Amino acid sequence: MTYAKERIQTEPLGSTLRARFGKDGIRREKVALPFLVILLLGCAIMQDMGVVSSTAGVTVYVEPATSSALIGETCNVDIAVTGVANLYGWDILIHFDPTLLDATGVDRGAFLEQAGSTSWQTWDLFHPGEPWAVINNTAGYVIVGDALAPPLPEAGASGDGTLFSITFLAEAEGATLLSFDEELTKLTTVTSSVTVPIPHDTVDGFFNNFSPPIPPGTNASRVRDVAITYVKVDRHSAPQGEPIYMNVTVENQGSENETFDVTVTARRHNSDVVIHVETQTVYDLPPEASEILNIVWNTTDTPYGSYDVISEAVLPEDEDPEDNFFRTYIGGITVPHPEIKTSLLAYLMKLAPTILGIVVLGMAGLGFIKILGWERVEWPLRLRGRDT
Repeated sequence: MTYAKERIQTEPLGSTLRARFGKDGIRREKVALPFLVILLLGCAIMQDMGVVSSTAGVTVYVEPATSSALIGETCNVDIAVTGVANLYGWDILIHFDPTLLDATGVDRGAFLEQAGSTSWQTWDLFHPGEPWAVINNTAGYVIVGDALAPPLPEAGASGDGTLFSITFLAEAEGATLLSFDEELTKLTTVTSSVTVPIPHDTVDGFFNNFSPPIPPGTNASRVRDVAITYVKVDRHSAPQGEPIYMNVTVENQGSENETFDVTVTARRHNSDVVIHVETQTVYDLPPEASEILNIVWNTTDTPYGSYDVISEAVLPEDEDPEDNFFRTYIGGITVPHPEIKTSLLAYLMKLAPTILGIVVLGMAGLGFIKILGWERVEWPLRLRGRDT
């Protein structure tokens, strides 16, 4: 509508419309004005339902991005959000390696509470000191949720802030992702008493609990030691047939050059399915050096479901084999997207603002003619079989 107003102010629409429509332009405008009202109401309803919305820059992330602790000590990580508008509720699931960490507690952040009281407080009435949270240190996950409590405020929380914090106890030396479950991590707002999801991105955290490397040439007990220190995936779920790209970081923590294989396998949850993804060889890696391997998982024949992707550095003489493994959680290999329908819908959605702009511009022009009170002139073309 702003674009249409600018065109009315800057272009000689009067002469253009008189030349195009003639006298009966005003008569047709009587039909066009109601149509314009309906059109504008439709746009308002679409925006109110969340069809027309802007969610660019909304991100849920782990802060700090990398953390560590001595074995037997604790560390705290925050789960935060940035760039959100009118947040009314959230649900978040975080995965971690239970052989390395134990989640010992969850604390509420102050971000959502700035908009009003939340159900986190209501839960405390029945279970003092406990939030709405589920901690599973066997499977390695934490589920937390919170929402604004009725009566709902006129607006939710907006901006940046901490949703909640997790306290971890370091159980062993190693490294693990603190990864979001894409399907079970949700942000929501409320529009016209209807709960609407807020699209967002997630950025995983990393827990790295390694001892300092042993300098070469020292009389250390560990002279043959390689490790996988980090695995980064481009996404944590994918439609069947689309590849998943992984960067596997290996490090020589011993005192001599090492040549070894790195094998990546995917193990489906609740089944005996084990898929060999790829094996690569690292040649003559010097002490204290690291290397990043590019791994591609072709999911064309992969059964649907969630997977644990295990990256293993294979060195039989390794004197510290516990850090030779790195587990990455893949939330799901899903049903392939209907590409043709999706592409067509995306094209139509992209074209819709242009069409609406043209229609609104034309209707606004007709209204402008009526305001000026120009005389009607006859249409240059007559309908066949009708009198003037």
